[in-house]
Amino acid sequence: MTNLQYERLWIYFLVYSCLGWILEVTFVAMTGSGFTNRGFLFGPYCPIYGIGCLMVISITKNILRKPFQFILASMIICGILEFSTSVIMEFLFHERWWDYSNFFFQIDGRICLETLVPFAFLSYLVTCQMHPLLEKWVFYFRRNTLHTFARYTFLLFLADFLTTLWRQLS
Repeated sequence: MTNLQYERLWIYFLVYSCLGWILEVTFVAMTGSGFTNRGFLFGPYCPIYGIGCLMVISITKNILRKPFQFILASMIICGILEFSTSVIMEFLFHERWWDYSNFFFQIDGRICLETLVPFAFLSYLVTCQMHPLLEKWVFYFRRNTLHTFARYTFLLFLADFLTTLWRQLS
């Protein structure tokens, strides 16, 4: 991959991470809990959404025209990602970031059918509607602008990530 391709991939990751954060914060606010930073990091992003969207987009590109297979594959991808992220974060920080133990059809409180189904349908929306528009939008940027934006946002994200790790592990 070229630097330009990595930069575009970074932008996609960042956009989906920010949209995931907005989704989480909005959902929690609508359930009556008020504003809560739902991200692990300080900034307005949830990397699990960025990673999840990119995984679904890249893995399911050959089954887009088969909605049932796409939805099932998306549920499996999101489930594996959410489960493994939960295990890793609990191992590293000795804390559970979410718990679905009270939900029906859950596995170890780490994943549940009630969240995987909406994630799968959102994955379809992102893959078929949003990502093509995002790709077109990113391609409009001049190379220097994209490079500068990607570089500085990556450095900010990295600083946030390292600061959060240091704070959590100390």
